[in-house]
Amino acid sequence: MPDKVRWGVLSTSNFAQRLTIPAMQKSEWCEIRAIASRNQRNAEEVARKLGIPKAYGSYEELLSDPEIEAIYNPLPNHLHVPWSIKAAEAGKHVLCEKPLSVTVAEAQELLRAQNKACVKIGEAFMVKTNPQWMRARELVRWQQHHLMPEEVQFSRRGPGGIGGRRVVRDLSRQCGKPDFYHRTGEQRSGFNRSGMGKFHEPVRSIGRA
Repeated sequence: MPDKVRWGVLSTSNFAQRLTIPAMQKSEWCEIRAIASRNQRNAEEVARKLGIPKAYGSYEELLSDPEIEAIYNPLPNHLHVPWSIKAAEAGKHVLCEKPLSVTVAEAQELLRAQNKACVKIGEAFMVKTNPQWMRARELVRWQQHHLMPEEVQFSRRGPGGIGGRRVVRDLSRQCGKPDFYHRTGEQRSGFNRSGMGKFHEPVRSIGRA
């Protein structure tokens, strides 16, 4: 049995309750030891429901717990950077929900905090480490190494037979009513509640026609 990383959850967000925390609790590498809310009663209710040993009525209390090694941050987007920095300053590693930051300046600030605290800060974006995508990257690299560029598009040779490349376009668009997707009041850099940016045009094209 491996030594489990002792995690604290910074918020009682519905997303964390439904998806992330149950998944982490199934992992042989994770142990959810504490959860924090701005309301003590709410923290206790969620902790009891999910079988988490400790409940804190403030985020600061959680960051002060010496038992906690890493923090999962599913707070609203505009709080990702400030509280991830506070966690790093408290000596905790951080797994932050996407987007990790909403501006380049914030990302640079976060990077400086990570380096200064000598901790790891990562975005909860599974594509880079998902086994199926790592395998896909291996196949692409094999094709690029063994075949001339003009041959790659049509070849089905190689480990697993990746086949020819085709066009993949991301056509993310804003749908529905603006007041559903965007918070009112304080500007939140144009990101909606799901964590996606507000794109009105195709944002990228991958591959060849």
